Amino acid sequence: MIRRYLLWIVLVWIGLLGGICFGEVGDWVTLHLKDGRVLSGEVLEETPDGIKINCHLAGITTEMRFAARDVVEIEREGALDEDGRRRGDDWRVKKTDEDLEEGKVKERGGYVVVPAEGAIGVELTTFFFEETCERAVRSGAGLIVYELTSPGGYLHILWDIRETLDEFEDDIQIAFYTNGDCFSAAALLCMSSQHFYVGEDATFGAAVIWQSGADGEPTAVDAKFASAEAAKWRRQAERRGRPSVVIDALIRQEAEVWADRSTTPWTLYPGRREGGGGEELHQVDSRTSVLTMTGGEAQSMGAVDGVVGRVLDIAGRVEIMREDYIAMDGKKAARVVVGIQSKNIGGLRKRMDQVSKNLIRMQKKAERGELSQSGARREVSSLRRIALRLMDMYEGLDYARDYLRGEFGVSREMIQGMIDELTALWTALR
Repeated sequence: MIRRYLLWIVLVWIGLLGGICFGEVGDWVTLHLKDGRVLSGEVLEETPDGIKINCHLAGITTEMRFAARDVVEIEREGALDEDGRRRGDDWRVKKTDEDLEEGKVKERGGYVVVPAEGAIGVELTTFFFEETCERAVRSGAGLIVYELTSPGGYLHILWDIRETLDEFEDDIQIAFYTNGDCFSAAALLCMSSQHFYVGEDATFGAAVIWQSGADGEPTAVDAKFASAEAAKWRRQAERRGRPSVVIDALIRQEAEVWADRSTTPWTLYPGRREGGGGEELHQVDSRTSVLTMTGGEAQSMGAVDGVVGRVLDIAGRVEIMREDYIAMDGKKAARVVVGIQSKNIGGLRKRMDQVSKNLIRMQKKAERGELSQSGARREVSSLRRIALRLMDMYEGLDYARDYLRGEFGVSREMIQGMIDELTALWTALR
């Protein structure tokens, strides 16, 4: 019976979930609590719900647990390294910069430039944009510019990012700038943004929607789904005053674009016809390709607000107070947020590998008759605790949820099903 249970766990757990990342046990932290106390100690356990530490008081070591809602700030041993990584800090971003202190919002003005490099839904998550926007708002900036370089990413996460950025537009103007590669989901994000500028070296477009095929290789989604998604993002482009016909050409290979070059910007059409002055139209995109543009082509088609030589020039084109003032160190903010995300995502992968190895080892022990029923029950209990903590991360950390959904197709219902099955299995092994 034990061998049968273990085989079931191996197949389901390895194929579905894997593991999770927690704070580093042994980190030295200082907790600032809502009741005014400041306590230091070593981390014993850390989850989205709270933290347990070995607290040293008057020569006595005591285990103490604190709920996340009771912790105002966590200071961790060691400074940020050159990559912006900080040990631990996985369930909360601490706003320790002077500009972020409660009640110290500066006069609105100036701008912030935030490097945004990586894939949508991996490095560039809802969490990344929300945290950097919040920091910029609290610094008093009137404009945040995301200097974007991205191959694309996950479409379902892109919509969450779009909605999050929209919520900040009452407090701060948001611009995107690219002078390199900007493809797929990243191109759609830029086309739907409040302000969008490019450099002369920009390459922009190619937003075909892919899914994983039966053999694991990417394949384009069916025409019906692509058409529905194109319609959604056409509406987003139209509300920004950008040509929706470009969105169709970015997403759907069968779409085409023709341009009347006698106007500035060009007047675009989804099919061949005569221009407004009787001129023959120029074909920009055919039915055998998806649209990719240079910076100059994007400007000619009205897809961007302009071509600028430097990202700093955008502040002069967008109406803000103190356009020559940098309100906050955007590079530092990006390093902090990306460092936190990278640690957790790396931890997720590491735990998945470790859990898989442990399960295989358990199965081999069971096959050799070296694993007792009580031992199997302890292992199942441990896996159930990990599943419960995974649920905490899934619900409490959007970038962990995005990673699990995008990389492994894991949903909340799947995690809950795992918890229920492990609970039943634990009971059966009693």
